[in-house]
Amino acid sequence: MMQLEEMKEEEIEIICEEEMKKKKRKINEEADLVTRKKIGLKDGWWGGVPFKSNKRMIPTYFESDSKSKNLENINIPGNHKFFCGCVYKVMNHQLTLATFIRNLPRNIPPHDSTACTPEKAYPVDQIVFRGHRGIQGMRSLLGILHRVNSGAEISPDAYPSFVCNRVHKLLEIKDKEERKKLACIFSYITFLIAFKDQQLLDSTSTKTKKDRIPYNIFARLLTMFADDDKYNPSVQKRDLLISYVLVLALIVDGYHTNISDIARDLKMTTLSLKEYYLNLGCKVKLEDESVICTLSVPLEFP
Repeated sequence: MMQLEEMKEEEIEIICEEEMKKKKRKINEEADLVTRKKIGLKDGWWGGVPFKSNKRMIPTYFESDSKSKNLENINIPGNHKFFCGCVYKVMNHQLTLATFIRNLPRNIPPHDSTACTPEKAYPVDQIVFRGHRGIQGMRSLLGILHRVNSGAEISPDAYPSFVCNRVHKLLEIKDKEERKKLACIFSYITFLIAFKDQQLLDSTSTKTKKDRIPYNIFARLLTMFADDDKYNPSVQKRDLLISYVLVLALIVDGYHTNISDIARDLKMTTLSLKEYYLNLGCKVKLEDESVICTLSVPLEFP
């Protein structure tokens, strides 16, 4: 009789444990659903990380203050840890949703969202000259200036229409250093667009395109805008490259630009480019049937 009673007690304990586990799972699932709805994410995913995993993922961290977890001790990648921390604060009213969105890392060139001038908002030294300050890099970037000074033609076959339509500025600028800086920007736009075009070609025809980009520049572009040295980039890498081109186009045009020719060079519509400009903090409007983008400071992101 004693053995039977002991077995019954053990069975009761097991049943109780199973019931408790079921209740915990149900509570977590309900919390997941509520959290997804509040943030507006698709079912089953949170910032690219699956909810269901053998590790505890983000939504189960949103418990009461007495049961809150220390995010520093959670084994998740750095970006997701940052994301978790911000979302946790939003859910506990320690951070506004607008501030949370504004502070998320953006897939755009180096920038200062608090800058008081457009020049400081997107510093050209961080965009063009970063990684290209060696003799070879500068020689490659200044090639267009040497062609202009020698009277050589800047043809649409070798340069984007955006550059061809504005190359006259190299002759108009009197300051030697400013002329060099503009030449470097023109060259970088040319190389970025050629690199993007190359990524669209198949492997049998990339060699001719690659030859148009100096090796030292090409190697740098691979590290910045390709995945694992492959020509086929992720959407994020492609969008980043396009954003670099658009920022440089803004700089050339004094942060007030007609986007029609750069759209042709990128083989994109002005409508599709509008979203990229908005993501860079620009104001977009229609003037005389042309789409005009203006960079205003401090930067305001959608």
